[in-house]
Amino acid sequence: MNPSPATHLRLVDRIRRGWYVTKVDFLAQDVPGGYRKGRRRDSGGPGRYRGGLGQVIEVEVRTGEPFVVSVLSDRFWFPAEGYAGGRPGAKARFSTSTRSRRNPKLSLDLPAGARFTLELPGGGGYYAPTSRD
Repeated sequence: MNPSPATHLRLVDRIRRGWYVTKVDFLAQDVPGGYRKGRRRDSGGPGRYRGGLGQVIEVEVRTGEPFVVSVLSDRFWFPAEGYAGGRPGAKARFSTSTRSRRNPKLSLDLPAGARFTLELPGGGGYYAPTSRD
């Protein structure tokens, strides 16, 4: 595969700036295709105060050319731990429509029209879940 360098640079640059603060209009200009972004249900760890929810980012690039995805995230193997008896949050996950099972921390070449989903981790809970009101 020989992905378009322009597509790769735009996606990497957008990720570096932080998708979590990027306005939808700007993301739509940089990703030629469809995407969906939202909260990840039940990703916060149980506790008296639940951990924060992660995000789900689904992207389909419709350039007609192969592209490269470089994931700059963490917590794929070790979830965020809870505090003072709180339980850990959900681990991060990465999947593609091609069912690639590579290390998500590496760059991945995907064919034209492929989709990928990045599920960001949830935060750990605070205090024991049994102490909830």
